[in-house]
Amino acid sequence: SDEPETADTESTETDETEADVQEIVEEAMNRVIFSEDRVDLIADGEKVFPGTPFVDNLVGLNTGDEKEFTFTFPEDYDDEELAGKEAEFKIEILNVQSREVPELDNELAKEEGDYETVEELRVGLKEQLQTQAESEAKNQMIEDMIDELLKDAEMVYPPAAVESEIDTMMESFKSQAQRTGWEWEDFLKLQGKQESDMREDFRDSATERLKRQLALRQFVLEEKLTVNAEDVDGYIEERVAAFGDNKELQESMGNYYRSGYGFDMISSEILMEKAQDRIKAILSGNAPDLDALEDETDVSESATDEEE
Repeated sequence: SDEPETADTESTETDETEADVQEIVEEAMNRVIFSEDRVDLIADGEKVFPGTPFVDNLVGLNTGDEKEFTFTFPEDYDDEELAGKEAEFKIEILNVQSREVPELDNELAKEEGDYETVEELRVGLKEQLQTQAESEAKNQMIEDMIDELLKDAEMVYPPAAVESEIDTMMESFKSQAQRTGWEWEDFLKLQGKQESDMREDFRDSATERLKRQLALRQFVLEEKLTVNAEDVDGYIEERVAAFGDNKELQESMGNYYRSGYGFDMISSEILMEKAQDRIKAILSGNAPDLDALEDETDVSESATDEEE
């Protein structure tokens, strides 16, 4: 297993350390940047305060040890609020855990999924990586197309749309911070910012995201891409099949995908796949005749109305 186990030895690089941490940054007046009763830290100098001796000061400490140390953040530190500042740390080690890398054998293969041997595991991982690479290539194709659409486009949208996009980004960022053990207010202190400052930091990227969403929506409209009941049913069948013989879970997830947020989510995914297919067809010179496509749609809708 690769789950962390409590270590009886002192902490080393690669260990996970749970600590009570307080940091004070020296300015014209002392101020506490953050204070956490319990925070999980991976002793990796490239991830925790990179470019500083913070992790070096953790190595060798045991559970129950306390330590105080100071250092000056580099002048070119990514966080401008901390760059060039001297910081004092007060740390108590609450727990030290080590990670053990499991042996690559058939038992591990069985634990990782529906595999019987290491060779099957390798083949499965290769297929996963290939699928991931193909998905990334398709997404890049969409992004390149949107770049082209935005070159000469004039976007018109209400200011409230940007604020709504910022709200979404803020909620996502808060969740990420909390999942890593930070209280939101302490995280803001660490950054030396107010929530209003964070919102302004997000404004440019939120505006760009909104423009790209609008461009993609316009492409979907102009290419007459739609999602019909057959698309949804096929997509749901594919999704619930992953739950095997669990009929109760299949029914529950099927109902979820057919209503509310679940329906919106899969509809967006289906439209994205259709947009990717259409772009691929356009680039290969096999784009459909939109007028003929519209005539076919009208005939199909008329036939459906008559059946009803």
